[in-house]
Amino acid sequence: MLTVVLNPKARRCPSNIEAGAGLRVAKAAGPGSEIRITRTLDELDQLLTEISDRTVGEPGTVCFYGGDGSVGRGLTAWVRARGEELEIPPLLAVRGGTINFLSSWLGIRGRPERTLSLWREGGMAQLRTVPTLRVDLGPAGVHYGFVLVWGVGERVLRRYYSRSEQPGFWDASLVAAQTVLRALTGRDRELFARSHLGLQVEGGIQAGTQSPPRTEPGALSLLAGTVPRLSLGIRPLPRGEVQPNRFHVSVNRMEPRDLARHGLTLLAGRGESSALAPLGLFESSSAESLEATLDGGISLDGELFALPEPTRVRVTAGPSVRFWVPS
Repeated sequence: MLTVVLNPKARRCPSNIEAGAGLRVAKAAGPGSEIRITRTLDELDQLLTEISDRTVGEPGTVCFYGGDGSVGRGLTAWVRARGEELEIPPLLAVRGGTINFLSSWLGIRGRPERTLSLWREGGMAQLRTVPTLRVDLGPAGVHYGFVLVWGVGERVLRRYYSRSEQPGFWDASLVAAQTVLRALTGRDRELFARSHLGLQVEGGIQAGTQSPPRTEPGALSLLAGTVPRLSLGIRPLPRGEVQPNRFHVSVNRMEPRDLARHGLTLLAGRGESSALAPLGLFESSSAESLEATLDGGISLDGELFALPEPTRVRVTAGPSVRFWVPS
């Protein structure tokens, strides 16, 4: 059985979903599928509790349709309902907003209805296991996802979202170009603001300076993730497959001009990132845990979470999730 959980508040959901656009999704998903609409986080919690009750012993497949945090919110609601011990049912990812980075990595192309039809026709018969992050935001609660971004990356994403109700490829390209230009000129202090994180990383293979003296500049950005590539082909994390119960970490203390000069290494995975350690880049492959004091806000899979005051954030490995991928 396939259950499609529609999030009508997400930018990428059909705009007329309340007027029956779910019928189009139901047609693509095929007979026997169930289409459910959740308008609030409380409704999502209730639905995932219901699904987890009925799938014990005979899991179906769940598709979170909406992008912009819909998958992460769904995973968080499932774990809240049943804990990390109960296996999460197989998931079907569809494109829609920032979550496209995950869909692209899984090899999923085309509109969501096309993916639903392909799954119905048996064209997605293989499962890929993907580790998740468990992110404890203190007063903001525990959340699950695949890529956490703080600092420059989160601020760039916030500017991208502010461009229009449904920003796209050209908006992303323009914001990226503006970011490089501002890094070269050093004129945007807000974008390149620094913070001392009190960083602690346990486990993994580490490169760079983990705990700099107070005289060194604070960090510009922090990333932790289990998926190697983001939107636009960006690859800011250490290379190599992420092992179960592990994740990769990248913390950048470089000068903005150095960020621009070494953009191909930092963002496209070209060259050896280990050579940038003397400039202020710290990386850890297959880390077990991370703690840092973060301010302003973070992004988790493209969804923005505000941090009104400096917060001690702890990241550990979450449960692994199985996604259907094209055969």
